[in-house]
Amino acid sequence: MERNRAAPCEKAAFRMELKKKLKGMTGAGIFLLAVIFLSPTSFAAEMLSLVPGGEVVGIDVRANGVIVTELTEVETASGTAAPAKDAGIMPGDVIVRIGGTEITCGDDLRRALDAVSGETTLRIARAGELKQLNITPCTSCDGVKTIGVWVRDGIAGIGTITFYDPQSGAYGALGHEISDVDTNILFPLETGNIMPAELTDTVRATGSEPGQLRGEFGDSDAVGDVRSNTDAGIFGNLSDTSILGGTEAIPVADASDVHSGEAVILSTVDGGGVDEYTVKITRVSMGRDHGTRNLMFSVTDERLIEKTGGVVQGMSGSPIIQDGKLIGAVTHVLMNDSSKGYGIFIGNMLDSLDNAA
Repeated sequence: MERNRAAPCEKAAFRMELKKKLKGMTGAGIFLLAVIFLSPTSFAAEMLSLVPGGEVVGIDVRANGVIVTELTEVETASGTAAPAKDAGIMPGDVIVRIGGTEITCGDDLRRALDAVSGETTLRIARAGELKQLNITPCTSCDGVKTIGVWVRDGIAGIGTITFYDPQSGAYGALGHEISDVDTNILFPLETGNIMPAELTDTVRATGSEPGQLRGEFGDSDAVGDVRSNTDAGIFGNLSDTSILGGTEAIPVADASDVHSGEAVILSTVDGGGVDEYTVKITRVSMGRDHGTRNLMFSVTDERLIEKTGGVVQGMSGSPIIQDGKLIGAVTHVLMNDSSKGYGIFIGNMLDSLDNAA
């Protein structure tokens, strides 16, 4: 997703149908467009069919805690103070508790600090581990109690739906994680929604400058939730399928079926809705050591080149179809050549969804 990301039993419920079909599936999991390896024997027993997406949606996610994006020094009546730095807080830390107060948003943080007198404890999440620090807030010259941090508690933007499973109601989008733009950490998801979005502008890619789809979604009612944020995409349930274009479900390809040659991507890059654009897959790398660059393609459709200059931000998640099968999703663009991009195998998205559930 480009900036301007339930209870365990609920996750298990919306994944149950897909999990039954995906027994034996294995997977492994780069800059905004990624690929992961799928075992060639994954779909031997039963062929899964999914509805390919391509629709642009608004994504609004709230954090589990507040992310520290920057440390600052505070001017107080007695001089300069830096409580957060002195306590050992670092950019990328997620503040989840101050004293006995749980922190879920910026307002929680402000209220908790106002109630503190003297030294208190502060709990943070760092690299997947919880740590407890001692900290003494200070009062700035304008009378605000603070610890000297800038924080973020949510992110909003647009992205593209990759697939929808009509049997379970589950969807997948983006094909890569939602990361905090300042610290690059995996956004610590608490809740999230997806809404209908309208494209307002398309910035064409030029030279080494990536292009971008710009859109808005205002106060529209949510059509789905966001239940997990993983390195292979975001996942949740659709409560309103009217955002889908009515495309029929198609078979999902095994990684061993993917080959160099012609393919198409489904994407929304203007007010005309989802359209099909031709690409040529130039490399398929099956090994885990290739990380997120197992699939590489070149845009061959002159209409897409004319509209966007190639692959642009906001197209992440656009489904890739070859030989009538859903094989993956667009995930990254070559920064020095927007006519080339990377993709993730669809099986790896499904595997990541299964693991998250």
